[in-house]
Amino acid sequence: MKFNKLIPLVLLLAGIFSQVSPLLAQAPDFKSAVGYLGYIDDQYSVAREAEWQYALQIAHGKKPRKIEKTRLEVLNSITNMQKNVAKMPAFEGSTAFRDSVVKYLKINYAIMNQDYAEIVNMEEIAEQSYDNMEAFILAKEEAGKKMESTFERMIREQEKFCEANNVRLTDPVETEDFKNKKIAGEVFSQYNEIYLIFFKSYKQYGYLQNAIQEGDVSAMEQNANALSNYSKEGKEKLTKVSNFNGDRSLAGATREVLDFYQNFAEKTYPQVIASFFELKDTHTKLEKAFNNKKEKDRTQADVDEINGSVAKLNAAAATYNSENQNSYNKHSALLDDYNKKAAKFLDNNVPKK
Repeated sequence: MKFNKLIPLVLLLAGIFSQVSPLLAQAPDFKSAVGYLGYIDDQYSVAREAEWQYALQIAHGKKPRKIEKTRLEVLNSITNMQKNVAKMPAFEGSTAFRDSVVKYLKINYAIMNQDYAEIVNMEEIAEQSYDNMEAFILAKEEAGKKMESTFERMIREQEKFCEANNVRLTDPVETEDFKNKKIAGEVFSQYNEIYLIFFKSYKQYGYLQNAIQEGDVSAMEQNANALSNYSKEGKEKLTKVSNFNGDRSLAGATREVLDFYQNFAEKTYPQVIASFFELKDTHTKLEKAFNNKKEKDRTQADVDEINGSVAKLNAAAATYNSENQNSYNKHSALLDDYNKKAAKFLDNNVPKK
């Protein structure tokens, strides 16, 4: 099963340069504060758009490894901007603002080149276990935090520069670019939170199914108990997940899957599966004892007992096979519904431009 597994925006906050009033950032003249900011704004717009398009491609269904070309384009854009900004002269003897931009770009590049390259590699093994998936998602969140920290330091230098040179800044909250990135960050955050809740029980259900296929009764019991606990724990966590603009479709689909897992662990498993394996074990012992008796020593009661055991086991096997098929069909339908609602949740809530 493939799930739409997503990466948070590198630029979770608005690009610093979107704060500069467009009326002021016109002349690329390094001798004026407005021109100085305007030149950086021109350089930054290309890199900012490249990063945004990379994030959008992931948000709307493309996996990181499938869009490596886009990531490399982002790196190229950042490299070009870094070189151009680094060549800028000091402004009235100060390079503080320019240097903060260069540092921001260096860290941005490192994250896209190293952290995200590692994230792409982690994607290959993320679905092997809950711990791997949690590490995969945490790595994406940590990459965003690194960028945010550097971004804040650059903001402070920009504010100092503008204050010292009487340049007016507009509130980034008013820009569509800022709003879109903020919304996308919130959507990704909630998606990841819900996905981890879902994935923990999903993997545990798989472990239980493996134990059933191997006929390992002890492992079945342990995994059924864990599945029951994880499902209840997950549903409790879902009650604390807030609505996203009134959209609880993903949380609702997750709850339906968790309801299925809890029911399977607490009812289907003990009543049908555990019962079948118990009967199978009893029959195996009875059959062994029957076969160990010489034919002349077998009584009619022995024959009736073994025949009755076979009949019970066959009936239990029929119920077991039927319930297994029903569970498989229901589980497949629930996962299909979950995937569709997850994709729709992202498509409906992440801005498309």
